[in-house]
Amino acid sequence: CRKSGPMETADLAMFDSSDQRIDNLFNQWSSSNGKLYPEAVRFRLQDEFGLALNSTTFGEALSRINDQSDKDEEDQEMTRYTFKKLWQGLMLGAVCRRGLLSSGDEPGADTDDCQLVEYS
Repeated sequence: CRKSGPMETADLAMFDSSDQRIDNLFNQWSSSNGKLYPEAVRFRLQDEFGLALNSTTFGEALSRINDQSDKDEEDQEMTRYTFKKLWQGLMLGAVCRRGLLSSGDEPGADTDDCQLVEYS
């Protein structure tokens, strides 16, 4: 985001999208058989981060990542690659939103000054 307020280094730790953090979360959130399922991720996002996504919105996000819009994602095992892309996208959105809010904008304020320069 081009527009952002000052953020302390400690504040940025919550937005960690390093491979180590992603692997740790994947392992922690996986079931006892080592598999991670979308519903478990949705639950953990809400429980640990207060991020509530309905199953339709979450399924659409997974479909965009996997480029498979016809697939029922609910019962499918989530790969590390899919989890990594999902986490990075969520963190990018959170950092941009946090920057906008810390700069004094109210939620729903005009965000024309925020521009995503590059994301891969």
